[in-house]
Amino acid sequence: MFEVDHPATQQGKRLLLDAGSIASSATFVPVDFESDALLSRLVENGFDPAEPAVISWLGVVMYLTRGAIDRTLAEIAKCASGTELVLDYLLTEDLRDERGQTYVDMVASHAAENGEPWLSFFTPDDMAELLERHGFRAIWQAGQRESVPGALWDRTDAVVPSTLSVIAHAVLG
Repeated sequence: MFEVDHPATQQGKRLLLDAGSIASSATFVPVDFESDALLSRLVENGFDPAEPAVISWLGVVMYLTRGAIDRTLAEIAKCASGTELVLDYLLTEDLRDERGQTYVDMVASHAAENGEPWLSFFTPDDMAELLERHGFRAIWQAGQRESVPGALWDRTDAVVPSTLSVIAHAVLG
């Protein structure tokens, strides 16, 4: 297992693991997606791109420029056929519901103030096209409502789905 993240973020994670005396079998690979070639960094740390892999790219895409996303997908596309990718992305403003937009209004500026502005937003069609352009097939996408059985959203508390983000799963080849 390879844990890939921005060098500063990854350093913070490792300090927390050390402070909690938590052992990890992951190989930590610091990558700045805006300037580093993902696959080269992974291979330098023992990753074999000839073997199919499962790549979880969650909580990252919204912080990257479109150029960095495109370059990273091009790198992942060099992996073996059958490699699976799971990622999430934020929807464009016109596709968000009121709860989703309220979340953006409350959180986006705070993220930016902390050095992590949200830079990229997609429609599901845009994401599917981007993934297909890089050789991914069997693309499945789901928002919060579709990710959990409907009966679980029958709640009396404040936890309800919003239309803000989508999870996508795709297979290379």
